Amino acid sequence: MSRGRQATPVKLAKKEQEELLSLIERKTAAQRDVMRARIALWAHEGHSNTVIARELDVSVQTVCLWRKRIAKHGAQGIREGERSGRPPRITHEARLQLIALACETQEPEGRVTPTLDEIVARAVERGVVGQISRSQVQRILQSCPHRVQQWLHSPDPAFREKVNGICKLYRKAPRNAVVLSIDEKDRHSGHRTQVPGTRACAGAAASS
Repeated sequence: MSRGRQATPVKLAKKEQEELLSLIERKTAAQRDVMRARIALWAHEGHSNTVIARELDVSVQTVCLWRKRIAKHGAQGIREGERSGRPPRITHEARLQLIALACETQEPEGRVTPTLDEIVARAVERGVVGQISRSQVQRILQSCPHRVQQWLHSPDPAFREKVNGICKLYRKAPRNAVVLSIDEKDRHSGHRTQVPGTRACAGAAASS
C-alpha cells in the first residue's frame, strides 16, 4: 500500500473489478471512463489520492471526487450522474436543424441565405420547435461555429458533388499523383494588378 494522506476506502467486488478491467482494455472506451476505472481500481488497492493523481496526470481534487463516488456507488460510480437544473428549452438536435435551415439557399428571391424571420417561420412550420423568437435564432447562429462566407454558397445544383470530388482528391490522391491548389486572386489583389504602384496590404504579397 502506498503511503499518503488518509483517503476514502474503496472496496470492489471481484465482478466489479473484472468489469473495470474489461472497460480499460476496450479500445472504443471513452478516455474519461478509462481514467475513472483506473482511479477505482487503484483506490481499491489502497493507493493514496496523491499517488493516483500523479500516475494518471490529473488533479488530486479529481481523484477525490471520483473516489468518493466509487466508494458510495461501487463500479457504477464512474458514470456521470444526472445534472440538476431545468433541461434546455431548445435541444441540441433542434439547434443543428436551425443551422441547417440558415444554410438553405434562396435562389428564387435572389438571396444566398434566408432571413431570421424566414428561419423562425420554417422552424415552426417543419416542427423543429414549437415556438422560437427571432433573437433566439440569432443567438444560436452567432454562438455556433457553422458560419461561412457567402462565397462558399453556389447556385450550381452540382456544387456539393463537385466539392465532395475535390475533397476526395485531397484525401485520397491517386498513386504517384501530385495535387496542386492554386488560389484565385481576391478583389484587392486584382485591383493592385490593375493599378500599378499600389502598395500591398500588410500580410499580403505584392502582385507582379
